[in-house]
Amino acid sequence: MDHDTPDSPDHDTPTTSASGGLLTPEDHPFLHELDPDQWTYSGTAVVKTLVRPWPDGSEDTLIVLSPDSAYVRRDDPGKGLVKQERGTAVEMARLIQHVPAPGTPDAPNDPIEQHQLRDPML
Repeated sequence: MDHDTPDSPDHDTPTTSASGGLLTPEDHPFLHELDPDQWTYSGTAVVKTLVRPWPDGSEDTLIVLSPDSAYVRRDDPGKGLVKQERGTAVEMARLIQHVPAPGTPDAPNDPIEQHQLRDPML
């Protein structure tokens, strides 16, 4: 699958939060799936939000509520929401790493309207 993400992220590198705290893979297993050079963290002790920006202005977002409840989404600057899924934190971190890059042939491209969402929380 062609996309602009490295195949072997450095999983030992902790991600720094906006508040200066660290998210470590030991404490948050879903981080083993993400390249810390591509994702930025913001959030609280309860909700962890990681965002990966793309050169075209699209963004992938991983929202972790708990190890068992997480969401991923891709927002396109011209079309809005084009991808949305729910699952465990590890499942969603794995899934978003394999979504083709924006602008590639298999990338999500069709806008998702609010009434089409399976989980309107997103």
